Amino acid sequence: IVERGFVAAVEKAGYKSLIFKMPKTSGGSKRYLRTLRLALEKWIATLPPRTAVMCVHSRRAAFLAEVCLSLGRSVPDDIAIMGRHNDITVCTCAPVPLTCVDSNLEGLGYAAMRILAEAIEHPAAPKLRPVFRISPHGIVERESTAVYPVEPPYLAEALLLIDDNI
Repeated sequence: IVERGFVAAVEKAGYKSLIFKMPKTSGGSKRYLRTLRLALEKWIATLPPRTAVMCVHSRRAAFLAEVCLSLGRSVPDDIAIMGRHNDITVCTCAPVPLTCVDSNLEGLGYAAMRILAEAIEHPAAPKLRPVFRISPHGIVERESTAVYPVEPPYLAEALLLIDDNI
């Protein structure tokens, strides 16, 4: 559901959406990581310059940054990367510090407790339990999306235009 909503929003804004499908494999974690890395390398090779990638988690964003750099793809100039959950250790220790959505895990915890309390009070009425929407705290910007971060905005647009047509 989240993927469909994200794709719809991206396409509504006039951009093309490409989804990386995680490979299915059996075996241990080393084999899976090798399979994942090979599939990711093939996918990255198909991405045009100036691509932005949104990852489902900051750990996956860090892995993506590592693979991009190993293939000679510049982060953020060639591929801008954003993760989710804003895991401070992962985001700041990644090969390029990662911009992430701060998911508001505290709010998620409170909502989970409210759902649990409702389930305890009314165990026979699961369909009557409220639905909670937890808004993220916002975006924590770091280097992985810092493409011409200059003011005024028209100067950044001019630099992008020059770079695209050099």
